[in-house]
Amino acid sequence: MKQIKKEHDAAETNKSSAKSSELSVPLYAIEEGEDASKKRKMNMASRDTKKLEQVFKTMGRAEMDRRIGRFFFASSLPFNIARSPYWKDVVTGLANCSLSGYVPLSSEKLRTIILAEEKANIEKLLEKKKFSWRQYGVSIVSDGWTDIQRRPLINFIAYSPDGPIFLKCVDASGEYKDAEYLKGLFIEVIKEVGEDNVVQIITDNAPACQRAGMNLASNPKYSHIFWTPCVAHSINQALKSICNPSKDDTNAGILCSWIEELEHDVRNIRNFVVNHNNALAIFNRHSDLKLLKVAETRFASIIVMIKRIKRVKHALTLMVTDNDWEFYRSDDIVKAQQIKKCILEDEWWDKISYCLQFTEPIWQMLREVDKEGPMLHRVYDMWDNMIEKIQNIIFRQEKKNVALDDSEFFDRVHKILVRRWIRSNNPLHCMAHSLNSKYYGQTWLAGGTGRVPPNRDPEISKNREICLGRLYSDYDRLKIINSEFASFSGGRSDSVQAAMARDEEDPVNWWLCFGAATPNLQQLAFKLLSQPATSSCCERNWSTYSQIHNIKRNKLTSKRAEDLVYVHSNLRLLSRTSDAYSSGSSKYWDVNPEDIDVDLEGEHDLHALNLDLTELVAPSNLDDVTEENEIQES
Repeated sequence: MKQIKKEHDAAETNKSSAKSSELSVPLYAIEEGEDASKKRKMNMASRDTKKLEQVFKTMGRAEMDRRIGRFFFASSLPFNIARSPYWKDVVTGLANCSLSGYVPLSSEKLRTIILAEEKANIEKLLEKKKFSWRQYGVSIVSDGWTDIQRRPLINFIAYSPDGPIFLKCVDASGEYKDAEYLKGLFIEVIKEVGEDNVVQIITDNAPACQRAGMNLASNPKYSHIFWTPCVAHSINQALKSICNPSKDDTNAGILCSWIEELEHDVRNIRNFVVNHNNALAIFNRHSDLKLLKVAETRFASIIVMIKRIKRVKHALTLMVTDNDWEFYRSDDIVKAQQIKKCILEDEWWDKISYCLQFTEPIWQMLREVDKEGPMLHRVYDMWDNMIEKIQNIIFRQEKKNVALDDSEFFDRVHKILVRRWIRSNNPLHCMAHSLNSKYYGQTWLAGGTGRVPPNRDPEISKNREICLGRLYSDYDRLKIINSEFASFSGGRSDSVQAAMARDEEDPVNWWLCFGAATPNLQQLAFKLLSQPATSSCCERNWSTYSQIHNIKRNKLTSKRAEDLVYVHSNLRLLSRTSDAYSSGSSKYWDVNPEDIDVDLEGEHDLHALNLDLTELVAPSNLDDVTEENEIQES
């Protein structure tokens, strides 16, 4: 019994010790376990809440996307607007702001107060770009146009190395646009820009513009400002004279009649295919490219059409040999047979090829000068090179020796080109040519037969003297400039590095690096080597104007349309100077790929091209332009 009792007492002792050990667990350990459990529950609830928030945000984003899409579709807005950095700025600004209950502004406030405020803001932003005008000079570029309400408008753009800045557009309704009227407008803009900053005024070759420029130069106060005709217009006029000679010029008509006949055939093919649904359907079956109708006011419109016909040669051949063509041609058998005869004739395509070959140098120069950028100092040499290339092509085609034989056809072409050059050349071209360091380098001098430095060319030297005489009325300062030019042209102050850099460096960079020895001439070089040679920026500005003041907005006043063009053009200028314009999600945001056939992933200088856009525009856009609305060149 005692043993059983001892065992019972021992068991009780163990139970009591176990209880005491349970009671000996610290209280904070128990509380910690409860907190961990609570935290786990809170984390689970938080995860569930986040999942719900993500679901609701996703639904909210989808709904917002639908609303934005509805706005685009209802307003017929181009899709490329979604790539605009200004559109993205609006959306992100609304998404991140805390303006609860914000009501969008009214159309009245948008077209009055907000437009005026934005114009004032742009003027402030442009002040930074105007700082360079004093050192690098500025060209005033002007052109005329007629808007949808038949109002004659004249726009003015200030071009500098920082880009073209739209200044204003003048409504000339009720005004007789003669030389005196234009001269008055020129003086107003010159005063606005600054008399000492203006290097030249560039317009088209209209007689009124020429007289206005010459009258302005006759005033001693503005004698340092040159009137320069647009080089692109001059080249285009020369091309027209070659392809469509005047009826009074019998000799030219005989020599160039084949080009006129070729153009007539090209137009007939284009019109026949586009105006006959069945023929167009057969052509589209074999070609992804369209046949273009190019307005006559476009530069090199003849070459644009012939180039496109050459590119679709295979498709045209398949079209006229298609089984459906044989069935369809009975509808208009005479024209269809004429079209088929041209397309299947090898001799006709040989003429196409020859025409494109000898006009290719003209086309290339036109493309080059039509871009925005400093070009004044290159024009003289580009004319010489263009004529030399045309001569080689024509003599090679006629199987003649350039040194020994004569070519009537080339003589005719050469006469037309030289006549246009004489009419467009002025002392400023020669002075800028003389300050281009490249033309004194050994590489350029050895690159062609008969090349001499500008200071040894009689024509260039004569025009340089005239130019310097107008720029410097003070004889003592003129002597300093002539002395510095002698040092520059003779290479007297050149180091070995400076002499080698003449062949390699950009002319402006050369003067920045090595022009300190001739400071007065250096300042003149900065101004002349930074100027354009065409009024192409004005031509492109009218495209902007036509987009803003169109059929749907034809009640816009000329002043409000001017403000809209001012804001639009200069905002694009400010945007294009940023790195984001050529890369990222906003790359080429102001170019609509649905309007022109371009690959935005490729290397394109889209905003600087005028000629290429004429070749890429879809035919529907050009067909909508009636001949009454096309402004003929002077």
